[in-house]
Amino acid sequence: MFKSEWTIDDYPIRVWLKPITGISRDSRLQQLPWTADVINWPGMSGRANSRSEALEELRRNFAQFNAMNRDLPRPGTKVPIEFATSSHSELAKDFVKRVLDVEWAWISDESSLWDFHSDKRMKV
Repeated sequence: MFKSEWTIDDYPIRVWLKPITGISRDSRLQQLPWTADVINWPGMSGRANSRSEALEELRRNFAQFNAMNRDLPRPGTKVPIEFATSSHSELAKDFVKRVLDVEWAWISDESSLWDFHSDKRMKV
């Protein structure tokens, strides 16, 4: 409670296995059955083929977040999802409809065109 610097070991972590379901052979998406995430911190997670790899991925993601000189939340507190303001809402709507060919999409700074289809061939 009185620490000024947190490490990943200070946070409550949940590790879970999600059984792999069928996926098309033509899909570029790879299902990763193990997830390790910090409880109450949306997006702070790691996914991999094994429990230990998922935990290691979580450690890397935490270190990367910490290296960006951001203030770390106190362990155990609920971390809100941050949304950026959009000054180009009409352009974004047009892009989603004409380029992504969907009615709506949630797009973040981490999004890429690959997030919007599963085909191995990039059609855009």
